[in-house]
Amino acid sequence: MESYILKRGGSSIEELSAQFGVSVSTIRRDVMELVKQRPFDKVFGGVSLQEGSFSGVPAAERLCCNVQGKQLIGKMAADLVADGMSIFLDSGSTTMQILPFLARKRNITVISHNLLVLYEAAKNPALNIIALGGVYDRNASAFASIGMIQELSRMSISLVFLETGGISIKRGMTSDNYAEAEIKKTIVKWNRNLVVVADHPKFGRDALLTFCGFDDVGTIVTDRTPPQEFVCECKSAEIQIISPETTRMSGNPS
Repeated sequence: MESYILKRGGSSIEELSAQFGVSVSTIRRDVMELVKQRPFDKVFGGVSLQEGSFSGVPAAERLCCNVQGKQLIGKMAADLVADGMSIFLDSGSTTMQILPFLARKRNITVISHNLLVLYEAAKNPALNIIALGGVYDRNASAFASIGMIQELSRMSISLVFLETGGISIKRGMTSDNYAEAEIKKTIVKWNRNLVVVADHPKFGRDALLTFCGFDDVGTIVTDRTPPQEFVCECKSAEIQIISPETTRMSGNPS
């Protein structure tokens, strides 16, 4: 069960019960023991890998967690991108999944400070690419500098895709990385069209630093409908939630 959760970054109690063919009550007991001994957090309706446990793991290694869910998010997020747009792709394993679905878009400018994102974007000759530089952080696979933050403050970007280490009702969108949090804060300050891409284990997880609140976000794209308390919070903040369930209800292919 531990390796199953590690591979996906998190799982619901019901999913674990079905996967391993044991009762929900047994899974709950096993999860409580797992949380005591390993780097996991008990979250609403399930268990997730602690954000802090990712902080020393290179971004390239995090790509193996919940790959299908992140690919699904990438496809739904790419549907928001129209021809001629400039888009910012934040550091993370989910924003990267947007790039393959931009293949048929025209005149798209990709802005990023993440090496893996820039590498993948460079494979598509139709994309215009703006690379933001600075000192390289191997764990985040990203660059950061004061000059880059100043450069971002002068940019007017059509659509911003942000990753988050956790989404908390009380604290909003959070991150464990100081440099990344400052970059996100700058983006949020100077741009209004913000899209948060977050797979389901991020809901209920509370990382160290808040970089924006619910009121700053326009859209959240996720691989599952969030717990009801988050749905209510998003409704109150007039945030659009895009998930496989909402796309099916609207009649769009997932």
